[in-house]
Amino acid sequence: MRIVGWIVAAVAALMLVAFSVANRGGVTISFAPLPFTLDVPLFALGLAALAVGLLAGALAKMLAGTPHRRIARERQHRVRALEREIAELRGERDRLRGAGASAARGGRSLPGGPTKDAA
Repeated sequence: MRIVGWIVAAVAALMLVAFSVANRGGVTISFAPLPFTLDVPLFALGLAALAVGLLAGALAKMLAGTPHRRIARERQHRVRALEREIAELRGERDRLRGAGASAARGGRSLPGGPTKDAA
């Protein structure tokens, strides 16, 4: 799948080069209420518009994903808390099993633990 990305990037780069070579002529950009004009090559104007569009799209995607990232972060915290609880319960289980084994040697047993007859 990575090769497909490289192929798409190479084709896009070739298209940008062809666009830049074909549109080297200058254009004048004027900002209506201001007495400011700017002479730039047409390809620079097109590439600037493309860059602004890409940035706007990236910002929109980032803002749209914010609730999903928040939910994922909350769930990750919950999973960590549950994993800690599981570790504590396993430690308690092992401790009780150890107490059950020593009780079995003395003839006593914890419920569900090993007995003298089982050995």
